[in-house]
This record gives sequence, C-alpha cells and structure tokens, in this order.
Amino acid sequence: VTSARNPADTRLWFDTAIRIGRPKKFSEVRAALTRAFLATHDRANVTFGNELNAEIRFVERVIEHDSEQLHQLFNALETGQLPRAERLRDSLVRRGLTVHTRLARIDQRVLAGVDAIGESETMRERFAIGLLIALSILTVIVGILMALLTRQLLAPLVNVTQRARAVAKGDFTPQVAVDSHDEIGELASTFESMVAAISAARERLLTSERLA
Repeated sequence: VTSARNPADTRLWFDTAIRIGRPKKFSEVRAALTRAFLATHDRANVTFGNELNAEIRFVERVIEHDSEQLHQLFNALETGQLPRAERLRDSLVRRGLTVHTRLARIDQRVLAGVDAIGESETMRERFAIGLLIALSILTVIVGILMALLTRQLLAPLVNVTQRARAVAKGDFTPQVAVDSHDEIGELASTFESMVAAISAARERLLTSERLA
C-alpha cells in the first residue's frame, strides 16, 4: 500500500473487499456452519457449531475497525505523512496476521469436527448394517421355526383329512385316533367314533340281509 504508484486504485480495491467481500464471506461461513453442525439433532455438533460461530463473531469484532484505519492510512498517504502511514500499515498487518492465525485454527477445528462427524456416521452406518443383518437372520430363523411349528400343529389335521378320504372310499377299518389334546384330537376321536358307528350299522345291515 505505502509503495503503490497509484494509492487510489489500491484504496478502491480495499474498500470493495472490506465493505462487500468480507461480509459476504462471513455470511457464507455462518451458513456453512449452520448446515454442517447447527442443523443436526446431535447435541455435541450443535455445541461445536455454536463455539465456532462465537469464534467467527470474535474475529469480526477484531477487524471491524479495519475500514476506519485503512481510511486513515490512505489519507496519510495522500497528505504525504509516510511515517504515520507506515505505522498504520504495520498495525493493520499485525492484526491481519493475528486474524489469519486464528482463522487457521478455526479451519483446523472445522476439519477435525467434520472428520469426527464422518467417523460417527460411518460407525452408525456399520451399526445399522450389522443390525439389519442380525434382523434378517432372526427373521429367517423365526420363519423356519414358524414353519416347523405350523407343520407340527397341522400334522394331526392332515391325518384326519387323509382318514376322511379313506372312509369316503369305503375303508371302515378301525384306526387309532390322533393323539392330540386339542380341538383336532377331539375332532379325530369324534370322527373315529362316527366311523365305528357307521361300520357297526353296516355290519348289522349285512347280517339282516343274510338272514333275510
């Protein structure tokens, strides 16, 4: 700045950067922090995002007087006060280095926070995949057990059905009822009693016919 051939052009560049560029960049930074940390439902991420926002606001407060000091610097150059301009320049440079160092630390914290979020999401994804696999295996096991149980429960009913078909074809040979202490067992016992009664009636009918 102090050695520029045309300080007015340099002044215009600085004025544009400070009045337009800086606010825009800080706004973009805050929006990015909101998307990355504050918009989540993770309390740790929200706390981290608020800390970063506080540091960004501190940086803004540190450099909020840069515009005024730059104005004094260029006025000193215009009036030929080179020693005063150099002192103002050095003050701005020191402040800029301090801010640069602080922003670099914030940048490192952001990168570390993003890496931590990535690791956390990876762990959650692995947990979700593991849980999905475990649930799938459990579903298969339950399905097999249900199939076996259903087969065991329906086996007596299948026997009763087969017995009814045999009787329909004329097989009245006495059979042992299904050994089951439930409704199917009761049905099988009643059915066998009915078959026995029909068989006895047929025997009596045949005997009557022979006697006749």
